[in-house]
Amino acid sequence: MLRIDLSKTGQKKRKDSGLNHFRWSKKFTRFHEIATMTIQGAYRFTSSVYTRALSILKVEDVLLPQEARDRFIRPGIELHPEAFVFLYSINGCPKNLLFYLLLREFNYKTGEYSFNRLTIAQFIDYCDQVYGDKYSVSTVKQAHQELVEKNITLNISRGSYFLNPLIAGGKGRREYSRRMLLRAYSLLLIKKNRNPETDLYPKEKPGKTIP
Repeated sequence: MLRIDLSKTGQKKRKDSGLNHFRWSKKFTRFHEIATMTIQGAYRFTSSVYTRALSILKVEDVLLPQEARDRFIRPGIELHPEAFVFLYSINGCPKNLLFYLLLREFNYKTGEYSFNRLTIAQFIDYCDQVYGDKYSVSTVKQAHQELVEKNITLNISRGSYFLNPLIAGGKGRREYSRRMLLRAYSLLLIKKNRNPETDLYPKEKPGKTIP
């Protein structure tokens, strides 16, 4: 059995969709291992090595799998089932920004995250370096405002926001932790003169009613 350690080699190989994926995933992984990726005291991302087959090599009528050592990032990120109703209503930069905040800024224990000039600059750099997408500051600000308007997030104070607990948040899968976040979010809605009966939930599209 032949093995190739893709996490260590930099030499050119034949063009292959698996290797193209490797080059992209290596770049992605590197960004999420910077300074061990401590996220607001909530998550610390690391990588785990695994082995996968790239091809089968025939040597004297013997088939030998060519294996590669690759990596994946852990731990996983948890979204609640209600999140998908919210996600359905956003696209493009707003959706990318939400996923970035969940990955890099969101504190799953408190439900809070920061959104300020530094966050915007880091998001712009991240999208450019990893995906090649170039966003302006005004585009990112508008994207975040759309998240506010779609009841996905709520301002606490300058530069501090509370993500709707129906989307994510809560320590592990403990129901008590989630209940506490939902109560705190409802109180914040009241404090902001919002309607907790409706503004906790996704906004309906104009002319359409959720059955």
